[in-house]
Amino acid sequence: MLRSKYEEIQNDLDQGTKGSRLWKLANRCIYGTDANDRMARTSKMNMIMHGDGHGGVHHHDGFLNVNGIFEGRFDIILTNPPFGANVEPSDVITEEQVAVPENEGAYVREFGDLYREAQGRVRAARGKPIASLFELPKRGRDDGPGKLGKIKTEILFIERCLELLKPGGRMGIVLPEGVFNNPSLAYVREFCEDRAYIRAVVSLPQETFFSSGASVKASLLFMQKFKEKEGADFEKKKAAAEAETRAKHKPELDSET
Repeated sequence: MLRSKYEEIQNDLDQGTKGSRLWKLANRCIYGTDANDRMARTSKMNMIMHGDGHGGVHHHDGFLNVNGIFEGRFDIILTNPPFGANVEPSDVITEEQVAVPENEGAYVREFGDLYREAQGRVRAARGKPIASLFELPKRGRDDGPGKLGKIKTEILFIERCLELLKPGGRMGIVLPEGVFNNPSLAYVREFCEDRAYIRAVVSLPQETFFSSGASVKASLLFMQKFKEKEGADFEKKKAAAEAETRAKHKPELDSET
């Protein structure tokens, strides 16, 4: 009986056996995307060399859905977005980026309405700026009502990753120090606090990314997205705290208006 159970476990851990636990992990659970075609190819080759499922790695704009990468899908996300780059108003969603994949039927069967709704949102925005899909550019705009100016890539990555997570999902992201202490980015910090637990912020040494030519001081941010009940509870407490503060400082607020 022990030998039989041992063989059963070994078969379940055999990555070469379709349907085994490790096969499912490699081929159904690991996804990645990169706008740089060389980085995407390197990643796919690395996966192949380790016998892993490379089919989930895509050369694609990380802000847009592709195949199995769409909102509400992931338990864990790890990312290191490019620093200093901007998403411009001229960066629009092209027809090619929202083209219907040949195997869309397989994704519809596997993911159902969640996939349909996610793809529908992107297709409805074709021809519009990529930033129009996100809330943070609207909060941080400084070029007049109704307009979307350029926005730092790393800021959009924060919102994108939170959207990709399932309720209760966790993420780790490398961010420049300014996101944590720049007064003009307070709206980004508030956005995060309204949607997730801040589990940890780990400050990295200045020279961490010197080898790749980056001298920006960076930190690691770890967050866990609220579950539905946790989000509702947070909104209730936040509204109560704001009402209490406004009542306490009513004379000052009235004199300002």
